[in-house]
Amino acid sequence: MDYRRPSYSGGKFIDMSSSQCEVSSSSIKSGNSWLSHNMDEMEAEMMRLRLELKRTMDMYSTACKEALTEKQKRLEEAREAEEAALKLAGKEKAKCQAAMDAAEAAKRIAEAEAQQRRNAEMKAPKEAEERMKALGTTTYDPRYRRYTIEEIEVATNNFSHALEVGEGGYGPVYKGELDHTPVAIKVLRSDAAEGWSQFQQEVHILSCIRHPNIILLLGACPENGCLVYEYMDNGSLEDRLFWRGNTPVIPWQLRFQIAADIGTGLLFLHQTKPEPLVHRDLKPSNILLDYNYVSKICDVRLARLVPPSVADSVTQYHMTSAAGTFCYIDPEYQG
Repeated sequence: MDYRRPSYSGGKFIDMSSSQCEVSSSSIKSGNSWLSHNMDEMEAEMMRLRLELKRTMDMYSTACKEALTEKQKRLEEAREAEEAALKLAGKEKAKCQAAMDAAEAAKRIAEAEAQQRRNAEMKAPKEAEERMKALGTTTYDPRYRRYTIEEIEVATNNFSHALEVGEGGYGPVYKGELDHTPVAIKVLRSDAAEGWSQFQQEVHILSCIRHPNIILLLGACPENGCLVYEYMDNGSLEDRLFWRGNTPVIPWQLRFQIAADIGTGLLFLHQTKPEPLVHRDLKPSNILLDYNYVSKICDVRLARLVPPSVADSVTQYHMTSAAGTFCYIDPEYQG
């Protein structure tokens, strides 16, 4: 069948092939237009995808750079921290070594000083004996430290009145410093009656006893009648009771403690072995108070030794002249 043959319709011949060609041409044009549109859309989509991929790649590259930078920064911080720790460790090691060296040096110095002290202690008796011989006497008592009159004069600034802190039973008392220690120095007056025997009595007693409530004898200068005691910051009980120097009132709690200390000191004296002691001149001015108001009995120059054979079982009777301070001794005894 020939489709290109013209057909007759309504007295007219219609050329089918021409119509079909026009239709085909229109369809082709329409198809080409659709294809062209689709190609544009694909190209636009491809362009968008390329841009998106480029943006993603840029973001990835930026993230990688930032991560690398952060890593390098942390590595640098870690390196700096390590260097700082090493420096600190080095400094601490140097300090430790310096401390060990200083401790070793201090140990050597202490050992040398200890050896010097031992040597001095070994030489002291011989030197004291030589000094005694030079002074014309061979008497040496190792129970207490012997001071020279030159040391006493330096400590008291040549017995300056500005350093005089009191008046003892047989002479003035000065505040001074010996061996870097505050001391009280009692000086025997040349006109004191029976002063030398009382001086020897006090040296003999205090150099033999040690008790927290008995004044501590640090030394003496027997050639010049000087006694060196520990210094008591709060003076005598009498001065504190009378508020001398505008000192505050002693609280009752401290007063009870002072009374207990005095009783303890007296009990110690009465129970001293082998010969008990009787003070015979106990009064507020002979009770001294240290910085913490611990009381200590002083001035035992009139103390009397009680023979041990009669101390515990027999009441001793001995006629003597009145000793002590008026108003502080037994009324029957002073009557």
